[in-house]
Amino acid sequence: MLPWVLKDRWMRVSLLTCSVVVAGVLVEMFAYPHYAAPITGLLFALVLQAMRHLRLWRWRDRPIGLCVVWAILFLCVALAPQMRRQPKDEMLYRARMLTSLEDEDGRHLVLVRYQPWHSPYTEWVYNAADIDRAKVVWAREMGAARNRELLEFFKGRRAWLLEADVDPSRLTPYLVGSGS
Repeated sequence: MLPWVLKDRWMRVSLLTCSVVVAGVLVEMFAYPHYAAPITGLLFALVLQAMRHLRLWRWRDRPIGLCVVWAILFLCVALAPQMRRQPKDEMLYRARMLTSLEDEDGRHLVLVRYQPWHSPYTEWVYNAADIDRAKVVWAREMGAARNRELLEFFKGRRAWLLEADVDPSRLTPYLVGSGS
């Protein structure tokens, strides 16, 4: 339906704007969907205009377009629950682990050990805004010497080692000298 949509000058401007933004997003090394958020309204306008033209489409003197538009709408509604983003098991496990540690007495330091093949999209280490007063502090394992500095800085906390990339993730008491 694009040729019919582009007969409207405003739609041509919308498509040009969308093209410029998409080109800009594609230039980025890592592109996330929210980078294209500014053109969401324009994309909806283009799609709805295309559906308006599609609705009038006839084949062998039969109004096929109306059925196609209804089928598209039905599929969008039917598939919407499938597209809802589900939290990853690791993040649910992290939330449960954090709750468990916060329920225990004392303060905790969790050193997270990642494998070389660890996915950067599954991050375990993030902390409260006031790290020094947080009941649980998360940190990456950084080697024996740097780990000792970290343990010294957060002395008085119970230290844990979390092996994030084993299945299932394993939390054990951290033994000094067990660092990589």
